[in-house]
Amino acid sequence: MLQYGYIYESTDKRNQILYIGKRKGDFDPEYHGSSLCVNNILNKYGNDIFTTKLIDYAKDKDQLNKMVIAYTKAYRLVYGNAGLYNISKCGESI
Repeated sequence: MLQYGYIYESTDKRNQILYIGKRKGDFDPEYHGSSLCVNNILNKYGNDIFTTKLIDYAKDKDQLNKMVIAYTKAYRLVYGNAGLYNISKCGESI
C-alpha cells in the first residue's frame, strides 16, 4: 500500500503524558510533534524528553485526518484529558 502519512504517539518520559499526532511522509521516530505545548517542552528539555512510536499509516489526506480524530478520541477514553497534551479535536490540516 502506498502511504500518504502516519499517526504517531509521543510520550513525555517525565510524566507519561501522550501526544497523538499526524504527519505526512515516512515515519520519523525523531519527530515528536509540532503543537505549541510539545514545542515548548522540546525547547525547554530537548528532543530526548519524548519517545515516539508509529500507530498507523494512512493512504491519503482524508484518511489521515479522520484517523487522527478517531485515535485521539479513543486515547481520551483510556487516558482522559489529563493524560494527553492534545487540546483540539485535530484533523484540519496537512
